[in-house]
Amino acid sequence: MINKNKLYLLIFLTTLFLACKPTLSKSQLPKEYFGKWVHFVEKDSADVKTYIRNSEKLEIIRGGRTTFELLENGKVNYETSGSSDKLIVKSGFWSFNNKEQMLSFVVDETTNDYFVISLDENLLKVKQKILSSVQKD
Repeated sequence: MINKNKLYLLIFLTTLFLACKPTLSKSQLPKEYFGKWVHFVEKDSADVKTYIRNSEKLEIIRGGRTTFELLENGKVNYETSGSSDKLIVKSGFWSFNNKEQMLSFVVDETTNDYFVISLDENLLKVKQKILSSVQKD
């Protein structure tokens, strides 16, 4: 049986842990990523995807273009073409890990992580993080 002092210590430590847990506030999201990004597939390389902000001059391509909009409140709006080029719109959340330079999206309970290769005012290049497969004996 646990005595009172140990119980109080456990409650105190739990409260302290929860109070010190880092949270991502709106002000911590990097502002340079805010806005709508359009996949510029013509500039992709084998494993690097290219996105641009100013898409007015892009040609229309078969299958449409994937876009995502990163909002200041941590939400992401994702658009892609489905069958018969019908637009599919999904929402989720995004975050940025400054240490690893990783942009993460959570949409439909699926997380996708991308390493930021480069970013300037209107051009974003990312490489998807590939999970290593687990071999079974």
